Amino acid sequence: MSSSIDEYFFFHYDKLKVRARCINELFEQPVYKLCGYIRKAISHPNSHGVKLMVIVGGFSESRMLKEFLQEEFPDVKIYIPNEPSLAVMKGSLIYGHNPSVIAQRIANFTYGCVPIFEFEKDEGFTSFGTEETPLCKGPFDKLVEIGTVLLIGEPQVVRKYHKPVEAKFVSFFIYGSDWKNPTDVSDKSCFYLGNITMKYENFERDAGTVQLEMLFSGPVINITLKDLNSKRSEKVTVNARSKSFCIRCYCVDNSELKDVIENHNIGFPVAAPLPNDNRNIPYFILGDDTFHLRTWLMKPFARRTLTNCHDSRRALLSQ
Repeated sequence: MSSSIDEYFFFHYDKLKVRARCINELFEQPVYKLCGYIRKAISHPNSHGVKLMVIVGGFSESRMLKEFLQEEFPDVKIYIPNEPSLAVMKGSLIYGHNPSVIAQRIANFTYGCVPIFEFEKDEGFTSFGTEETPLCKGPFDKLVEIGTVLLIGEPQVVRKYHKPVEAKFVSFFIYGSDWKNPTDVSDKSCFYLGNITMKYENFERDAGTVQLEMLFSGPVINITLKDLNSKRSEKVTVNARSKSFCIRCYCVDNSELKDVIENHNIGFPVAAPLPNDNRNIPYFILGDDTFHLRTWLMKPFARRTLTNCHDSRRALLSQ
């Protein structure tokens, strides 16, 4: 046995034992990376003055990690709760029952909109105030910049827009972006989140002012559009998550597939009991964590035996 292997392993009677040095070196790289992420987060202007760090998850039970963090951040108190592996689950339950426990968040993206004014023409067709394809082109009107502190439960954006005469519809298409200052929604960093529309009757088509409000509430944005003349308002909720989440949810929510399923026209087999059971179980589509839960779309629990490998196999078969 070479000397390099002897430094990490040794035999004790009929057992192969691993030296502590080997275990420490195995964890060095993830610990260094974790400290780098923490150092980057603490150095952010919005994190100035951090005095307490709460560590949760299974890795937080490592004594090596705790000692390393104490050495790297001597001015910050390290707190590890009892049963740190369950802390995330307990926190999610508390948040589900009382979302107000989260006082503020940091915006992960820059959020903006494209205002669209639709007019009714004599020729019998409609045109838009910006481009014929508002989902693809248009100036990015920035509302919230990435890194901004968002107070939960309070409107973060109150923006007023002039409504031109004879506008039949006023719509705002909401976008997110990885960039700090995107200029156009066609930029590669921009992704569509949702839209809100207010319709006007013939007697309401005078010039006026509309007000757009955005209230951030955890993973969603509550958007309110108000007409300051008629006092009417419209409300909608959009997801504030990552690009892939929003794009994939939007594709499903606006697809023909969703319509035929919800209208019961897709032709799913009749619900029937599973083996050794007498309860009727309906057929449904299997999705991943990206999608919303529905009666016809279920998601496997990530910690059970339905792994990504199984999901990939099902996706391959369905395609």
